[in-house]
Amino acid sequence: MDFNDLRKYLDNVDNINRGGCGLSALVMYRWLRERGIKSEIIFLYEFDYNEIYQNYDNGEYINTPFHVVLFKDGILIDSYTGEIPKFEDNMVNFTYGDNEEDYYYYFNVGEEILVDVLQNGNWNKQFDRNKNFYNIVENTGVYLGDIEYEYLEMDLEEEFL
Repeated sequence: MDFNDLRKYLDNVDNINRGGCGLSALVMYRWLRERGIKSEIIFLYEFDYNEIYQNYDNGEYINTPFHVVLFKDGILIDSYTGEIPKFEDNMVNFTYGDNEEDYYYYFNVGEEILVDVLQNGNWNKQFDRNKNFYNIVENTGVYLGDIEYEYLEMDLEEEFL
């Protein structure tokens, strides 16, 4: 499986970009890292949450982002196989589905913050984590053993964690 195949697989997971984008971004980030390819995790918000990030080290919680993407090779990407238009300053021009074109603030966050928000965030429930989490682990081979969902009711086989 190459990176485009991984993105196509993730893009075909039901509602991946309606509550599963953080998980998708983490899978892509770790897949790339395992192959020595650098990328950065980017949170998109409708408002400027800069103060929240400045206070994160003081133990404050980070709000669940509108969308999670990666920055790789000078472009923003998610599981959708296109690219997100280039950004200026700290804004990105982003259109999803039938929504009107909007501009969002972006913030470069680390893997630790994404894992924390995946476990504690208020994600869109249209993405069925109980149904899809195991399948994503099984089909991508990416380690996700550090992700614990409170409402994940199935036991994951240790070989996938």
